Amino acid sequence: MTAVFISLFVIIAISITNPLITIFHELGHAFAYLLLTKPDNINVFIGSHGNKATRLNFKIGRLYFYFNPGSPFIRGGMCQSSKIESNYFKYILILLAGPVFTLLFACIIGVIVFNTELHGAIKLYCFILIIFSGISLIRNLNPKPSNEAYLNNDGQQIAFTFRNRAVYSSYIAAIEDQLNNENSAAADKLLKIADTHPKEEKILRQLIPLLINIKSNDLAKKHLIALGTISSFDMVDYSNMGYLHSLAGEHENAMKNYRKALTIEPENSAVLNNLGYELVLTEAYQEADEILQKAIKLDPELPDPYSILGLLNVLTGKLEAGRVLIDKCLGLDPANAYAHKHLGIFYLKMKEKENAFINLKKAAELDSNINVDLYLQEAQLIN
Repeated sequence: MTAVFISLFVIIAISITNPLITIFHELGHAFAYLLLTKPDNINVFIGSHGNKATRLNFKIGRLYFYFNPGSPFIRGGMCQSSKIESNYFKYILILLAGPVFTLLFACIIGVIVFNTELHGAIKLYCFILIIFSGISLIRNLNPKPSNEAYLNNDGQQIAFTFRNRAVYSSYIAAIEDQLNNENSAAADKLLKIADTHPKEEKILRQLIPLLINIKSNDLAKKHLIALGTISSFDMVDYSNMGYLHSLAGEHENAMKNYRKALTIEPENSAVLNNLGYELVLTEAYQEADEILQKAIKLDPELPDPYSILGLLNVLTGKLEAGRVLIDKCLGLDPANAYAHKHLGIFYLKMKEKENAFINLKKAAELDSNINVDLYLQEAQLIN
């Protein structure tokens, strides 16, 4: 009976300790931000990495707390300051504050409890709290965690910040540019950092999507290839490489990369959409239909699969069915460039010259990556 009681006590203690450690950890970061950065407000997430969609939230001074007890409460947590710290030394102190405060606070509680006449079970619990706080400190400050769930732990961020201390202010300026939607300025700053730190994986992973966004596709491909020499590709990397091959008209290479992305994340609707488009372009209509239907089922609010499935229908002679699907896409996203292109192709099939011109030119205006010259020439020939 005693063994059962002890086992039950340990299980309950652990289930209570892990959430407490998460709370102490994020409070450590928050207090350090308040002391060193002095932001207007700080969001403290417990049980998530940024989810504000919870009813269990409250405010204490400049601290806004968001609790998500229905999520993996044990490990989820994040502290988000309204002001970014651009001083590398202060930021390292902020990162250290989380795990150090957790252990320090646990030790203070332990010293108080151990010097009182409280019940032995309470003292045992304090001992468990101190042990787990120490484990948390070691785990969070490990710059090379074995578990992928901790790729952005405090240790890795500290190591990154210290390695790049000479350019850290420029790096933060690039992040601020990106937050202000000044993507070209952000990319320019990150390019300069990448030139002097060519093996910095985090810089490359932030730079590549920016280059794609500003349509510097050759530079994006160059840095994506460089990333592959220092790190294994993840789902996003394969997807980006597929997209760049697609823009270059290299359909087989595009599909190869999209399929690799799907081996990592089989139910990613965006990648399924992109693969479906390549399959339509290579006239693999049956597989394209299956892929696009799956993308729609996974994410009914994603506009693009409707447009591409509409194009498939138009190309296979089901014109009205195609038009309905393209209209569905435009209903979700009126400025969808590919939907206007596909609608232009629909009007070509219908021999409606003016409407074909309007939509094809609209597509080119919305996205300079889209080449509609051949379709415009075809429209010109309509009598």
